[in-house]
Amino acid sequence: MFHRLRIVTEAAFYSLLIFRLLSNFLVSMFIPKNVFFYAGILLTHYTTVLFCGFWTGFYIKVDGWLYSMAAFGLFYVFRQIFNVYYPLPLSTSIKILMLVPLLALLLIGATYGEIAAEKRSEKNFTKKKTS
Repeated sequence: MFHRLRIVTEAAFYSLLIFRLLSNFLVSMFIPKNVFFYAGILLTHYTTVLFCGFWTGFYIKVDGWLYSMAAFGLFYVFRQIFNVYYPLPLSTSIKILMLVPLLALLLIGATYGEIAAEKRSEKNFTKKKTS
């Protein structure tokens, strides 16, 4: 249980770190409150969520999609705590609709992480078997 909690916390923290680095890069490249800046922030959200899902799926291996949702929620809490937040100038209904691709990318990342972990396990098993 503590192992899974540690993985969820790691995924949320590393996702926050990636989000912070990419958003700082965008702030240095574009003028804030520019169309390209907001498009980059949206792309940064999607990249971070994909990484969060992959991390939890890769290290938890079973039900990684479920734990990736917990890591995603913890990432949002960390974003508020560390004040790494760039609100998009959109209506609330559009922001809610944008959660659909976020959750889809989260599930895709978690599934791909589980598959990669299983392939790694099979590769290690065949190495040990032939040795």
